[in-house]
Amino acid sequence: MRIPPRVPESDSTHGAITDAARLQMEEYSRFARKFIGAEYRRLIDQLLGELHLDPRANVLEIGPGPGWLTLWLGQRVPTLHLTGLELSPDMIRVAERNRAEAGVTNVRFVQGDAARMEGLADGEFDAVISNGSLHHWLDPAAVFDCIARVLKPGGLVAISDGRRDLSPTARMLVGALRIAMRLDPVATRPMIDGWKSSIAAGYTPGELGELLCRSRLSNCAVSTGMLDVLIRSRPHSS
Repeated sequence: MRIPPRVPESDSTHGAITDAARLQMEEYSRFARKFIGAEYRRLIDQLLGELHLDPRANVLEIGPGPGWLTLWLGQRVPTLHLTGLELSPDMIRVAERNRAEAGVTNVRFVQGDAARMEGLADGEFDAVISNGSLHHWLDPAAVFDCIARVLKPGGLVAISDGRRDLSPTARMLVGALRIAMRLDPVATRPMIDGWKSSIAAGYTPGELGELLCRSRLSNCAVSTGMLDVLIRSRPHSS
């Protein structure tokens, strides 16, 4: 199977998704909650199940966007301490509004670049998580190095994102889902097109393995699903 070359998303500014004439972040938030919500909840189940996230952990999420993953995780486990590191001030605006409306008190959102993580201390976090953000990172290896710096020894890593090397069956599924989305008013044309460009900007498992080997997260493993990849701590280091 021929794998198409990676095409970075052209609508991101320095890796951040910001308000534009065709798409406001409030619109993005509604789409994410409705169409990506099940994916967020699956990752939460995995974090609390097989990945054994400590219910008292200090957790960093990279690229929370409108904040649904972090907010739902915070609601599910009120004893967690969660920080969302987000590059886009427009996303933070929406995430803070979502946090206030949900009444979640164990989550904070801070603006910053994941490739530098200024203001975050060495060994500050028990776990670092991310979903759907990796393909936006301009320098993934630099982000991996920063994760290793702010993570406690033996801490948990769980980074999931879409994969570019979709099988023919997976491509048929994506096509069918995009057709179904056109019938839903929440899924506007920019969001549907954005999903397609996100797949084109994704990494293959092999590419991620090479990036990890060149970083301080070389002890992490890459696993795959039909539509996604997961970078996670190896069992002996979780």
